[in-house]
Amino acid sequence: MTPRRPGPITYKGAHRRVGRRRGRARDHGCVDCGGPARHWCYTHDDPAELEDGRGYEYSPDPQRYEPRCVSCHKHVDLARLEGRVLTAPSPAPLQPMLWIEWPTV
Repeated sequence: MTPRRPGPITYKGAHRRVGRRRGRARDHGCVDCGGPARHWCYTHDDPAELEDGRGYEYSPDPQRYEPRCVSCHKHVDLARLEGRVLTAPSPAPLQPMLWIEWPTV
């Protein structure tokens, strides 16, 4: 095992740690549908949660991740985003578009 670099663990480092401790996600079944997992998905239940510069939340604890297939991982992330309260101002409402009939030749 290589020694850990000094300083806080990064998002990428946390995911590497999960892989080293628990193996590849693809060697596990998806916790939601039972299909082949592809990603380690953060459970968002760590009281010591960290956030990177892009706003991605993560945990340095490998036990706070679950194996998920791509579809279920997206579903979980989108559901979480839909429940999040946005602090940024809302964008202007979309205006209805006019239907354009192109001339036929």
